[in-house]
Amino acid sequence: MPKQVVVKKPASKATGVQVAVEKKAPTLPPVQNVVQLTAQLSATRKKMQEHIAAEAKYAKQKSEQEKEKKEKLGELLEELFAGMAAVYPYAQEHRAELLPVGMKSVEYPDGVLRWRDVPGTLSVQKDKDEDILALLKRLDLEKYIKSYLVEEIDLDAMRADFDKITKLALDGIDIVPPGENFALVPTGSPSYLSTRVGSGKITYEAPAKKKSPKKKD
Repeated sequence: MPKQVVVKKPASKATGVQVAVEKKAPTLPPVQNVVQLTAQLSATRKKMQEHIAAEAKYAKQKSEQEKEKKEKLGELLEELFAGMAAVYPYAQEHRAELLPVGMKSVEYPDGVLRWRDVPGTLSVQKDKDEDILALLKRLDLEKYIKSYLVEEIDLDAMRADFDKITKLALDGIDIVPPGENFALVPTGSPSYLSTRVGSGKITYEAPAKKKSPKKKD
């Protein structure tokens, strides 16, 4: 039993009576409450550990599945590239026989063989902007520099003078001349294989993924 503490207040001027005030010691929670609380905390911690373990297992399984998908895709791409490597030389050699007069594509049950003219391209090499700007000024080619807040290379102006820029062969500007692409497009597929005629390089073209619309708050 906690001891009672009695504090005597001075006598009231009105009554002259002393009042005893009793202060009780804080009541401790019953033992069974502490036991229950401890058990509850232990159970919660166990659930958390199980959840973390499940998340780790799921992440590992997902990683393994992604790895398997990539490996399978790699195998399929190798097959496609091998097929393209066999089809392209034959199609290019027998182009006149394969294509209808005046056409640049021919459709078969399993896909389309397609030739397309492609324009030339200009691009600036990485970290070469300042050097190219200085070179353009030195050659009195300021017409290919645009100024707003800062000076920049005007690639649109360069593309308009593609032949001239090609002849100048400016250091730091990569130029791919106009040419022709050959593509093998499987029936019903948005993806296809293509190659720049004469380059010997085959690329796998896939449509860009659409961005999901942002959810409004």
